[in-house]
Amino acid sequence: MEKLCIYICMALLFAGCAKEKTPSECDTLYDVYKPTGFTNGQSYTVMDSTQFVYGSINPNDPNEVVYYGGKHPNWHMYVYNVSTKQRTKVSDHSPTHNIKWHRSGWICYATTDNNIYIVKPNGDSLRQLTVTGDCFTPEWNALGDKIICYRGYQGFTDGNNYIINKFTGIVSPINLTIGGVGTCSWSPNDSIIISAPWTDVRCINYYTGEEKNVPNMKSPKTDISGVCWMPDGKRILWCPESQPEILNFETGHSQALLSACDKMEYTYPSVTADGRYALFNLNIGGYVGYNTTQTKRRLSRIDLTTNTETILELPE
Repeated sequence: MEKLCIYICMALLFAGCAKEKTPSECDTLYDVYKPTGFTNGQSYTVMDSTQFVYGSINPNDPNEVVYYGGKHPNWHMYVYNVSTKQRTKVSDHSPTHNIKWHRSGWICYATTDNNIYIVKPNGDSLRQLTVTGDCFTPEWNALGDKIICYRGYQGFTDGNNYIINKFTGIVSPINLTIGGVGTCSWSPNDSIIISAPWTDVRCINYYTGEEKNVPNMKSPKTDISGVCWMPDGKRILWCPESQPEILNFETGHSQALLSACDKMEYTYPSVTADGRYALFNLNIGGYVGYNTTQTKRRLSRIDLTTNTETILELPE
């Protein structure tokens, strides 16, 4: 446990830096995907009328993703197969933060009522697990019988992570205080939980309760936007400064997957069971004038064997 956290510290101190895209390369990418559409009620923000957010890849099929979106205002939760072009409506719920797909076939998510739900990819067996109205960012354990979520927002509760039993719905606290709505990921052997709120990374042994803070994280370089264990249990996908990287615990090295571009922000990673493909939520946008921002949200699939990115074309 202590060795694991030391590796994380080393990676944060000695992480490799990717070559940044030139301004012209960034502008070219932005011109292809730049937002056009409507204001979201805030005059300084322009959002594209078609959005795809909170995506998660099917662990058993890299061609299938679950996401929330469509053409405004008809946004729903869908499963889409990019190979067969088949789209299935899963739910009318409006999820928040992230959706997670377990290899057993179950999907978990939190909605705007701040409760946790599970459902099958075809929309069957929808079930509400919590009723407290204060649960966010759920994540499955490896076996698929438990979910960890952050509980506590706007003064509702104590701001800890909690474990939910999928079968009974019983909610139990775990002593991992993160102090903000972040994301967690459960190791493949169910023992180590990594917690990554926006400016911190912590780990805890689920069985012993041993917690270890990772130092040197309170800096702008640790603006983390998601974390996900790789199936080998030795690496994690994460998004420091909203850029996709893989952290290797054995070497203490964090490797950038793509060249950096300040107009492309990556969040909420998920990965296939064989560790080959990763899916990231992608925010494309930037400042276009005084207090004016444009945003388009898409899903980015990366082949981790070649670091090849595909921005998925999804139906409106």
